Amino acid sequence: MNRTGGRLGCFRGNNSGSGLLPPVAAVLDPTPIYPTAVDLLNAGCGGEDPVNGAEKQQIQYTSVAGFDLIVKSVAKGGPCVAIRIPGGAWTVGAYTLDLGVLADTGHWVATVTFGGVAGDPVVILYGLEFPSGVTAECVDNAITPSAMVAPMESAATYQVERLAIIERMKTRAATACVHLGELIDPKPACGCSALHSCTIHGECVRFGAQGSRFKSCSDCTDYAQP
Repeated sequence: MNRTGGRLGCFRGNNSGSGLLPPVAAVLDPTPIYPTAVDLLNAGCGGEDPVNGAEKQQIQYTSVAGFDLIVKSVAKGGPCVAIRIPGGAWTVGAYTLDLGVLADTGHWVATVTFGGVAGDPVVILYGLEFPSGVTAECVDNAITPSAMVAPMESAATYQVERLAIIERMKTRAATACVHLGELIDPKPACGCSALHSCTIHGECVRFGAQGSRFKSCSDCTDYAQP
């Protein structure tokens, strides 16, 4: 497979900033052949702004089963998943995180659907938690490497913190915040959960707002149960 075109590509760069002074050109490394850099940088994900942005992006692209598919992070947010029939317009997917897998393994597994796309494609997105445990210690000590011996105390502390975060996510997934208001947009462009009004922040989503302008209930300090 050719990394810069064809069926698989991993890219890193920035969007254009035509409205900035001085203007900033769009750049992806390596330079993509198909889809083009403009195609990859502007798929409808939250945070994309070719006029005032010039935001950093990390993009993975593949072509499979008659579709173009990208998974990207805009300005360290995301993930955003978009799909299209080659030559057509991108459709940003909505994903559901499997909290059971997250609780059991620490891995990130999501089912992504794309409303209105012919064939009703479904994508299963899998992300391995890294670094963790002993590998984290190895990365942290990369300047003066030491023997890879499992640090039992720090690993146990890490596990407690991780489980606390998972329990918080499960609680907030089951119970909407008391400040959550009316539905505004069931499928916002950020690729996160539905957009609601909020009595404190104006607008918010329940999950998946990293890198977008919306506040997320999943990590909001103002979250309160009814």
